[in-house]
Amino acid sequence: MKNKLDPIGVLSESIIKYIKEALSSASFDKTQKGIITETLSDNRYKVKIAQAAYTVPAVISGSYAVGDEVYVIVPQNDPDQMFLLPVGISELDPSTTVLSVNGKTGYVNLGIPDIPNLNTELNNRVVKETGKGLSTHDYTTAEKQKLAGIAQNANNYVHPSAHPASMITGLSSVATSGAYEDLAGKPSLKTIATSGNAQDVTFSPPSGVTATDVQTALTELNAKADGKVDKVTGKGLSTNDYTAAEKQKLAGIAPNANNYTHPSAHPASMIQLSDGKTLQSVFDEAIFVTDWNDAVKPGMYFSLSDAANEPPSPVGDDWFGQVFVYQGRIKQILTHASSAPIGIERWARSWWESSQSWSAWSQSFKNATSSSNGLMSSTDKTKLDGVEANANNFVHPTTSGNKHIPSGGTDKQILRWDSDGTAVWDEEIDAYTKEEARQQFANVFVGKKSGQAVTLSDVCESTLLQKAAVQGATTEVLANPEAEKSPDNIATISGTEPTALTVCGKNLFDMDNCFPGDTRVYRGITYEKTPDGILVNGTATAQSYTTPHEMAGILKVGKTYTVSINDQRAVPVMQINKDTGTIYARTYTVTGDETGIDVYFYFRADTLVDNLLVQFQLEEGSTPTAYEPYSGTDYPLPTLEALMSLPNGVCDEYDAVTGVETRRIGKMVLDGTETFTVGTHSNGQAYASFVIPVHAKADSLPVSTHYLASQWTNLNNRIYVPSYMGFVITDSRFVSKDAATEILAAQHAAGTPVTVYYELAEPVITQHTPTAILAIYPTTTVYSDQGNISVTYNRDSNQVYGELTDSLMGKVDKEIGKGLSTNDYTAAEKQKLAGIAQNANNYTHPSTHPASMVVFSDGHTFQQKLDQGELKGDKGDSFKVGETYDTAIEKTFFFKLMP
Repeated sequence: MKNKLDPIGVLSESIIKYIKEALSSASFDKTQKGIITETLSDNRYKVKIAQAAYTVPAVISGSYAVGDEVYVIVPQNDPDQMFLLPVGISELDPSTTVLSVNGKTGYVNLGIPDIPNLNTELNNRVVKETGKGLSTHDYTTAEKQKLAGIAQNANNYVHPSAHPASMITGLSSVATSGAYEDLAGKPSLKTIATSGNAQDVTFSPPSGVTATDVQTALTELNAKADGKVDKVTGKGLSTNDYTAAEKQKLAGIAPNANNYTHPSAHPASMIQLSDGKTLQSVFDEAIFVTDWNDAVKPGMYFSLSDAANEPPSPVGDDWFGQVFVYQGRIKQILTHASSAPIGIERWARSWWESSQSWSAWSQSFKNATSSSNGLMSSTDKTKLDGVEANANNFVHPTTSGNKHIPSGGTDKQILRWDSDGTAVWDEEIDAYTKEEARQQFANVFVGKKSGQAVTLSDVCESTLLQKAAVQGATTEVLANPEAEKSPDNIATISGTEPTALTVCGKNLFDMDNCFPGDTRVYRGITYEKTPDGILVNGTATAQSYTTPHEMAGILKVGKTYTVSINDQRAVPVMQINKDTGTIYARTYTVTGDETGIDVYFYFRADTLVDNLLVQFQLEEGSTPTAYEPYSGTDYPLPTLEALMSLPNGVCDEYDAVTGVETRRIGKMVLDGTETFTVGTHSNGQAYASFVIPVHAKADSLPVSTHYLASQWTNLNNRIYVPSYMGFVITDSRFVSKDAATEILAAQHAAGTPVTVYYELAEPVITQHTPTAILAIYPTTTVYSDQGNISVTYNRDSNQVYGELTDSLMGKVDKEIGKGLSTNDYTAAEKQKLAGIAQNANNYTHPSTHPASMVVFSDGHTFQQKLDQGELKGDKGDSFKVGETYDTAIEKTFFFKLMP
């Protein structure tokens, strides 16, 4: 029958017993009986106790009915924690006071772990799985692995001792069908009646039990039985599921079959050489020789004192030696077997392949150095012999009166001559300290530089910067970058908001930025910050690196930078990120299209480092120079409104040295309440003219969120500053002042007000606290977290003078009557001119001459001969000038003088 602890009848008797045992070990602060008056949701019930009603949850879920009597437990007399249990738990004693249940107090939600015996019972049960059951033998993991190595579908074929009749041909059909109808010559049988009354067979259940009760009980019993695994004598649980396929596969394996695998390596003792010795024995002891000329194979050797061709000394001693061989070259190195120092009696010789002979035995000794032992050199011996006995390393005292300077003196006094070999303290006229003098007189040479980050390579030592100003820069981002700025495509405008100014030396990288905190452990390497660098220990399990640090805001476009490190096991790198990909480099020239430049160093996989002090440097230039520790100082800036700039180069700035904030750009945010008038241009274009509270620079170009800047124009959606009193906006919507007011007010209310930045007629100055900023010698770098930098500084007079001297060395002294030449007059040209005669002209011989220029030997000209008819053709035909007949024209004449 059902138990109150098991209202739905699914718990076994043993489990119910364990629950009772757990509850019997507990006692409650207060226990009362009540009657359930109403069933609620979430396993809660209305319970009446005496004349009061309570809403009580049930600890053991089940079917409680109205009118059931239950126990109501009130832990520590707290009604908010009370719960109910069925009265069927006879072990509860209302008179007892319980402090805890399995170590729990208060309102206890009893679970399996709170019932140890039940937990043990459940842990010993096997969860049923469809298609699986008990195994006669434990199918171990080893057996499963063994079976996995056997080919799939391997068979163990055994020919059957018998065959079914269906396999035999020539039999009659009855032999295979077994049907009576197929039997030939069968006898005639009588027909059996098939009619009858089935109700004659009846089922009579026990008295008081209906068939439905029996069927329900059988169904519940079958359900419970379906969840159990039947016991089988001689069978138990298996570590692995021994499937039918594995069972069939195992059946085909021969008994005692092994799985032999040839080893991948053999011990040296298994390798036997041609002389019968093993490889291990060759390494276990030296090879004995009686003649060192026989020691021509690599290895360790030993000989007695009478061996042939041994070193010349010491005589009568045994020898140990080592032989090295490479491509026909042989090297022997021997030392004697006695206890004399190894480094003194070491001999070496070589086999000369060219002469097929051994070189003479020789000894090589090294002189001692300050870092390694060795022999004393003749120079050191001479020096030692010249030192007197008991000589000491005297250090002259440095106290007052022992410095070769007279004692006494006060600040700003100087020493002056008093007598031969004597100086006295005296007052200095207009005395300056070193720093004061440099600061005062270094101003003769003043340098100015500006840019994203400024490097001063000629700064004067121990001087202060005269100016270190952060400059504003305006950034515009259009809602649609592909379209023109307009009220329908407005721009978001921002400036620079610097918080700190950094001044450092040549090394731009602060090693404190290698990683956050004091230590970093990454991929086998431990990184630890020290005042002198990063101390590194460990072995890299994979590429191990410090945290990449962003440096793009410091490095200047167009400048080249180099990273270097003090140990080749560490790899310094700049990781340059671009939209087109990533570049890794040690030297890189900034192009301006980078999305980021990260700086860090790393160790390759398997790199071993032991107390390695890493010193990392990032500097301007393409060649690494000697390491210089980072010497930077961050100077905090006051909180400032955004510093802006205009397209003409005018910008706001804040000078940290003087503390002066200079505003050169005004700002107006329009909301429709400003003083303005509206009108129309001659082409009908509407405009609004606004009055500026702080005067602007006339005829200047402003920057606006909604309108393009322009000179005076009647084009739509433009803004310009025609006078110092205000600016004009052309907008076709400003048909009236009310319309313009409404538009500006709506734009302001939407969070996108029309904002105008314009150049002020006069800068607005605000004084903040000045900051003394010391220049770092010999190289100073200045940059800010936002914006460009403008620096004025004192230049090193020695360097400036040197540069000026070098520049003058390249100049030509002025000479009276001489000046610069438009073209270079070369030595070749000078030599060419020297060979040309004085007053030579540029004569060009004419292509023809008149007949009168040809003179014959008799003094007559060609023209005269023609005129006098003194010429005739080669045929003897005479003619005169002016004769006209065709043959004279068609023939070629050769003229000659007539005899």
